[in-house]
Amino acid sequence: MWAQPMRLCACTKAELLTFVYADGQIRDEQTSSTWDVRGTATSGPLAGARLEPIVAINHLWFSWAAFKPETRIYQPS
Repeated sequence: MWAQPMRLCACTKAELLTFVYADGQIRDEQTSSTWDVRGTATSGPLAGARLEPIVAINHLWFSWAAFKPETRIYQPS
């Protein structure tokens, strides 16, 4: 699927976790628990724990700009 391990960050109620996708598994680097795509730990010290969901919406630029014309675009110098 990915050529290199993919790292993501998420929070449980107790701690910040960093995730790696490798060898067909999603594993957090802090406890080595494995996770499913729904955010539930399936094995390891956090087995049964669930990640807190966050609201995220994907927008295409043209639709965002039409409804939020005051948006400023950051350009690094």
